[in-house]
Amino acid sequence: MEGNSNLMFLRPADNRAVSLLRLDAEQIPKFVTDLHLLGVMHSDEGRGDKSFEISLRQIQQQVLPKGFPRTTLWAYGDPNQPKSFHHPAQTIEVTQGRKTNVIWRNELVKDPEKCRVYPNSDACNYLLHVLQDSSGVPIVDQNLHWAAPHQKCKDGERRTDCQTGSNEPYFGPIPTSVHVHGAHTESRDDGYPESWFLPKSNNIPTDYATTGSYFRSRFLPTNGTADSSTNTFSSVLEEDRFYQPAADSASGEGYAVFRFTNDQRTTSLWYHDHALGITRLNVYAASGGFWLIRDYQGRETFLATIDAKGNEQRLPSPPPKFGEDPNRDPEVKGKVREIGLVIQDVSFYKNGRLFYPASRLSMDYPQCSKGTTFGEAHQNITFAPNSDVFPVWSPEAFFDTIVVNGKTWPKLEVAPERYRFRLLNACDSRVLNLALIIDGGDELPFFVVGSDQGLLPRVVLVRTGFATKLEPGNPEIKEERQSTSNKQALLVTPAERYDVIVDFSNLSHGTKITLINTGPDSAFQSFESPEYEPSNDETTGQVMQFVIGESLRNLSGDQSTSPYDLILEPQPKLDKPEVIRDLALKEHVSNLCVQDASANGSCGLQLIDCASGEVDADTFDNELSFGNIASFLGYDGSKGARNAITRRWMDPVELRPLVNSTEEWELWNWTPDAHPIHVHSGSFEIIGRYNIHNGEQISGPMPWEEGHKDTVAVPPKTITKIRMKFNIRGLFVWHCHVLSHEDNEMMLPFCVGDPGIDCPKTLFSAKAN
Repeated sequence: MEGNSNLMFLRPADNRAVSLLRLDAEQIPKFVTDLHLLGVMHSDEGRGDKSFEISLRQIQQQVLPKGFPRTTLWAYGDPNQPKSFHHPAQTIEVTQGRKTNVIWRNELVKDPEKCRVYPNSDACNYLLHVLQDSSGVPIVDQNLHWAAPHQKCKDGERRTDCQTGSNEPYFGPIPTSVHVHGAHTESRDDGYPESWFLPKSNNIPTDYATTGSYFRSRFLPTNGTADSSTNTFSSVLEEDRFYQPAADSASGEGYAVFRFTNDQRTTSLWYHDHALGITRLNVYAASGGFWLIRDYQGRETFLATIDAKGNEQRLPSPPPKFGEDPNRDPEVKGKVREIGLVIQDVSFYKNGRLFYPASRLSMDYPQCSKGTTFGEAHQNITFAPNSDVFPVWSPEAFFDTIVVNGKTWPKLEVAPERYRFRLLNACDSRVLNLALIIDGGDELPFFVVGSDQGLLPRVVLVRTGFATKLEPGNPEIKEERQSTSNKQALLVTPAERYDVIVDFSNLSHGTKITLINTGPDSAFQSFESPEYEPSNDETTGQVMQFVIGESLRNLSGDQSTSPYDLILEPQPKLDKPEVIRDLALKEHVSNLCVQDASANGSCGLQLIDCASGEVDADTFDNELSFGNIASFLGYDGSKGARNAITRRWMDPVELRPLVNSTEEWELWNWTPDAHPIHVHSGSFEIIGRYNIHNGEQISGPMPWEEGHKDTVAVPPKTITKIRMKFNIRGLFVWHCHVLSHEDNEMMLPFCVGDPGIDCPKTLFSAKAN
């Protein structure tokens, strides 16, 4: 039970006779469902200074093909347009350099529409987390350092945002905090992990907190725009004091108001949940949506006006427009040439429910657990609190079904013309390695024109084994440049976005092109690793299919510029760094050692003496360890895996860049896996990757990484160097975007500015530099 409310939740009966069965992904038909084209939910239509309202609700959606059950999940949408809710969310379009105000609402209640009319009815009762085991137990692991709205902390104190240290399930309301990933925005609007809020609900226990310890909000809109104040503030904390009445008014009301200045390049950002210790669950349940920054005249930052042949440059267009329905209006659908693709891996129960592993055993030792029972025990293994292994949380989460724009393995009919695709990897842990294969086996290349933070300096032709920067006006490539591996195609780690052109113009009617994935079904290390195996070519090795339809051809001809003639302008480089940071990525493995003697599908897991296992020379990790118990960020990576210092979320803040300073961060990755590292507050340049043992450069940025980025792949046993300018004061975070890592300590705050002026002084240690 949770809290002392009048309405108490009991754990559902543990009835294995009616437990749900997993849906076999190989039984799901492929390429029978049309791709859902993401429409525009909100647009400031080039004017800026506009307020949008976006809610998170529980919906049912036909994710699986027709004939299969619908799936209950979460979705963002406009509460004034109930039909706008979709998983992933429809797109938000804003204008470069013009402010946007968003009222984010948490409406995870029984009936949001009825609740708005009858706020005292049971329609306003909160919902449990939609991710549940086969008996209906929510899969929230309270051993993690998490939001903890019930304020039951392991150390006995009553506060939020702590480690509960409990193996009991959580039957309370769900906290959310929305982050616009890649946005150059003030810290109060960044969706800080402790800035969460609960839904406005009638049955929240009285001893629950309704907001996180760092909750921030602006005033609700007045006359169509949010009150952003004309005051000039001398510090972030002075601004906090000004807006405290707004935060007080929002507390308990289920909303927060954020303002976005959109003062960055035209680009593809995305919005998603960021609540502390529960992000992996909330993003899996709700996904997210594109946040596109456009120029008011339709131009692109760093796209030259004239191409190599002297003609006006045009990227493939149009995209869906605000007010259009690209899925139900055949005319709109037929003319669209710019399409967003949100790729996510999921799994299902046979009744259409989302499956998420409810036990640690199921991910490491699947023969010992099906993952359908919350915190499933094992007769030979002791879990926390009597060991260092949590019974629910898993280091990574991989699923057996690929979903694109909310449909399993969809198909899209395309004209024999050029298309622009904005690609987003929205997976928890899966690294995608994407390629286009034409019927018959030939490969159709990607022309990569942009990444996380906008256009590249040059168009890059990518096909498996090759990545070649094009010389504008020269369609004859004398020699393609080999990639670092002959297996590497377009590598996309979680949270990365790539902006690509695909040229279908030379393909005949009816030709089928399959988007495939040869990334692994496990944590990515490298293509040369002996553990690398491409994903299952019957399931996760396929993404979606394109079919050429001659009837969609533009009667006026393809008006877009050939990628061979596109001129992308040179981009200014950041200044030399004033500070070089020595940072570390490490993982800790369990002190439990096990031997897996399973055979013929039976579980043979047993504890053994660790002395019989080999120890890694760098990390001292035992090869017989049960596995990773947490991954960490920290300092002094150059001192080696054993001497590098790791930090937890609860530790005092040590990282403090100066305002308007440029820093170079050296990310020493001593773990066996690659990590996508995301830094909030802006963008950075990738300098290169270096051997962790001798410091020799392995490579510069990959050709498709040469623009500005906000997420970087950090390979194992390498030093990855990035350079960034910090020009917004306040409290931000950096973290791994493997969401299962982020939720269990692989995230740290940093302060741009001064303790007690730009960030709360209580967060700092005496060693703050």
